[in-house]
Amino acid sequence: MAERVTRDKVLCYVVRDGKLLVFRHTDYSHEEVGIQVPAGSIRAGETPEAAALREAREETGLTEFKIVTKLGETEYDISPYRFEIQHRHVFHLELTGPAPQRWSSQEDHDGEQEPTGFECFWIPLEAAHILQSGQGALLGRLYDLPLPGQGSIRPFGTRSRWTRPAAGHLRGPGRVRGLTAVYGAAFAVNRESSGGGGPGCCWAAGWPRGRCG
Repeated sequence: MAERVTRDKVLCYVVRDGKLLVFRHTDYSHEEVGIQVPAGSIRAGETPEAAALREAREETGLTEFKIVTKLGETEYDISPYRFEIQHRHVFHLELTGPAPQRWSSQEDHDGEQEPTGFECFWIPLEAAHILQSGQGALLGRLYDLPLPGQGSIRPFGTRSRWTRPAAGHLRGPGRVRGLTAVYGAAFAVNRESSGGGGPGCCWAAGWPRGRCG
């Protein structure tokens, strides 16, 4: 059995108007690398916060980022691509400057290797399940963030008790008329419970029945 090493990484969710900043490699196919968010290794002597800002700047070519909050930490075994367990510090970042809908960028790797070309663009948050290598694991925590002057996001039109599974979907008895999500992302949520209040599933973004965890 191959021995795995654990490495500290950062992963950045840059959110604007209900959309997530992502990129693809221009020199590799989707089958090889997929769609990603800014992420990378924490350097020696570097804090996770500093690493998150640096990686976001290096991979997008933009500079005006600030950290909103740390969403948590998670681990991902990237084997067999590399026999490595990534201990990921996940941050919610805000882009405070302008950005187009789509643009080209490159990471120069401090001149130690050939530059890596990227195409950066925005996708709706509800479509972010397409992220590769488990990068979307903590996206649901964005919806637990309080809005200014309010508590955490909660469904309205019901007095029922609710729990929030790790995937960020909502469960509970009764019928919910709607849910207003964070940062302008709107989700239509409908659900009918069988037998007058038994357990059931809510779904978002047009997912078919049974897709919710």
